[in-house]
Amino acid sequence: MRKRWRSRSLELHATAYQGIHPVGVKLGIIKWLGIPLLGRFCVVRSVCANWVWSVFFGISLGFSLSQSCCAVADEPSSVLSAASSAENETKAVTGKRDLILVMGAGGTDEYETEFRDLESKWSAVCEAAGVGYQVIGLPEGEIEAQTGEGSKDQVEGAKSDRDSLLEEIEIAGANEDDPLWIVLMGHGTYSRGVAKFNLRGPDVTAAEINDSLGKLSRPIVFLNLFSSSGPFLNALSNENRIIVTATRSGEEKNYSRFARFFIESLAADASDLDHDSQVSVLEAFLAASAMTREFYDSEQRLMTEHALLDDNGDQLGTQADFFRGVRPVKKAKGGKSLDGRVSSRQNLVEGEADLNLTEIQRRQRDDYEAALDKLSDRKSQLTDAEYLKELEYILIPLARLYESSGSSEIDGPGDE
Repeated sequence: MRKRWRSRSLELHATAYQGIHPVGVKLGIIKWLGIPLLGRFCVVRSVCANWVWSVFFGISLGFSLSQSCCAVADEPSSVLSAASSAENETKAVTGKRDLILVMGAGGTDEYETEFRDLESKWSAVCEAAGVGYQVIGLPEGEIEAQTGEGSKDQVEGAKSDRDSLLEEIEIAGANEDDPLWIVLMGHGTYSRGVAKFNLRGPDVTAAEINDSLGKLSRPIVFLNLFSSSGPFLNALSNENRIIVTATRSGEEKNYSRFARFFIESLAADASDLDHDSQVSVLEAFLAASAMTREFYDSEQRLMTEHALLDDNGDQLGTQADFFRGVRPVKKAKGGKSLDGRVSSRQNLVEGEADLNLTEIQRRQRDDYEAALDKLSDRKSQLTDAEYLKELEYILIPLARLYESSGSSEIDGPGDE
């Protein structure tokens, strides 16, 4: 649930439900007259003890509020465990991003031109976002410009695109904390249970890519924007990974328009469904899926591609029609969890609010938002009072975090 909170109003809203914390002691009216001497002594001792404890709790509370908003006094263990259990999820949303783009074999001049145009769009977005950018599979006419190697023998002796991709993934593993984006666009095949992405020279299989990714501990956003890409989701799905495929199976073999619509959605303000001035992977996925459907409807063609998103590692994937805005409106069969929560917090281009946060503050923010997701899952098991109390313990420090970041524009919730 990607949101930017209006700190003051949010804090007041949450505080309205907080009730009285046990940091002070209410003293009733004590009838002093008629109490024996021993009784008076006990009363005086009790009053002094209560005030001492009140002062102690007051000092403790003041100290805790002066510290980082990662902890809140008397926070329920359920909220703490929710934030702790979301640790893997929140790794996927912070830090400097790098992107590896792989242009597949075009096969025809038409597709070569199409892929080159899409590459230029990715390059422009990455440059504007300050994202590290590496491209593999440039057309042969551009190899000389990229490598500085001009002779035919040098070009023919260069590494294959397959080897370059697997090597770049391993090199990227040197950075273990920051998100790595990998984008494959082109054509794919699926035969006898083997899924491949078509490259100049040897093709690369989903299993080979998964083996290379297994050596990395950093968060991964892997975009399979090509035909027959569905099986790549099953092969690559894992913890700390966001996987997008242009098709839901290997049998959807026709050229995928989803690739163009995805990069266009990623760069378009109209894709920002929750109005936080940035487009998440989930939002780009939803917008691109809608544009794909509109294309086939306008052309009066049978839709031959159905994109999937997986960000919880269950190898199942979720289609765009499970969402209205950025909120799920359908339930998965068998009580399975839907995807979308992690991808809703991963952006290639950061908005103003995120830019105002330090890396530590982003991690704290992501912990709180993941805890909100967990609390939402348990809402039906709680009374209204219990739910509001736990909600308070998350929203107040989240609002204070944005306030401390110095962000001058913190909007309320977007599309829910």
